[in-house]
Amino acid sequence: MSWQTPRTDWTNGENFTAAEMNRIAGNINYLNPKAGLKEDYTEDDILTQNQWDTMQEALRVLLTICGISAEIPGDVINSATINAVEQLTAALKIRVDSIRAQAMANIYAGDLYPGENYVRGV
Repeated sequence: MSWQTPRTDWTNGENFTAAEMNRIAGNINYLNPKAGLKEDYTEDDILTQNQWDTMQEALRVLLTICGISAEIPGDVINSATINAVEQLTAALKIRVDSIRAQAMANIYAGDLYPGENYVRGV
């Protein structure tokens, strides 16, 4: 799944739909394909605590990989928790994109390639 812009304006009383959970799970899978979260929730599905816990664990792994110190949103699924998850995935995307860009750059450790005007440092 491709990245979808997180929604961070949840308010109390709004329904959390299968499409919303698919977006969150898809974004986490985009950031870490090894997370393997379910992305095909339907309106007939009921989000279980085990599925929510798996999503939290995937966020924990991403935070560790990215070196970000942040709290994992709580166990209660409400508007505040969903907003926190969406904000966290947005912050993680910035870090993951940076890491991916660095990995693609050509880095010559210990060597300098300035062109023909190279002057050895003292």
